[in-house]
Amino acid sequence: MHNDLVIDRLMSFCIKKRSFLLFFLIHPATTMKTAITKPQLILTFAALVLVGFFSSGAFREKPEATLPVIKAGVDDRGNPICINKSQIYMFTKDDSDHRILFHFHDPGARDGFSIVKKVFATNKEMDEYWEVLVKQW
Repeated sequence: MHNDLVIDRLMSFCIKKRSFLLFFLIHPATTMKTAITKPQLILTFAALVLVGFFSSGAFREKPEATLPVIKAGVDDRGNPICINKSQIYMFTKDDSDHRILFHFHDPGARDGFSIVKKVFATNKEMDEYWEVLVKQW
């Protein structure tokens, strides 16, 4: 009887303060009626850990320079230009224009070689990209 009175007072407090989350947590219909067995508890915990681990991949984003391809902008039709690092035989840094030039083997080109420019807004961004690119190559 005492527990029912406490729950009623808490629910009326939650309604007055418009705290629907707290109301949901203490409402008698939402409380668990059956006990969880030990195997169920272990499986639930393991599932939560796995979901947390796999969903945390979005927070562990790799820098673009560590990827196996170089994203070098878009062509004249708006299609993205990506080059496999295995095709690149030389890359150079142009500080005056804030860009890095990637020389790569291109079977579709007339002489079999092409150059793609990756342009940066500032020298700082370019230097950070360059450092990661050189270390991860």
